[in-house]
Amino acid sequence: MAPWRVALVGGGRMGQNYLETYLGFPDVDIVAVVDPNSDRAAAVCARHSIPHHFPSLEAMLGSTMDKPDCVSIVTPGKYFRELVLAAAAAGIAAVQCEKPLVTPRAPSPPSPLPS
Repeated sequence: MAPWRVALVGGGRMGQNYLETYLGFPDVDIVAVVDPNSDRAAAVCARHSIPHHFPSLEAMLGSTMDKPDCVSIVTPGKYFRELVLAAAAAGIAAVQCEKPLVTPRAPSPPSPLPS
């Protein structure tokens, strides 16, 4: 079975903790790091031989890179909802995200995802 291709969204401290864990699994390949801090994303990619980095999930999804099997979202909670919905709308097979999906201050309109 081919390794799962995972894109990490969030290259900060927690994202790098997740990255270290993912790197311990032989059946996972980290294929991209998404972070608005381009220098940080590039440094993480260089340190771990990750082939791609992008400033946004939208940029990654619009790129010529093969779509990952999984997107792991490790950002501040206020971004969870929009990132999860964007990944799902793009047909990403699996989306890993910490809870809560919606923060108490954020409005929770009905989900556009099928029930």
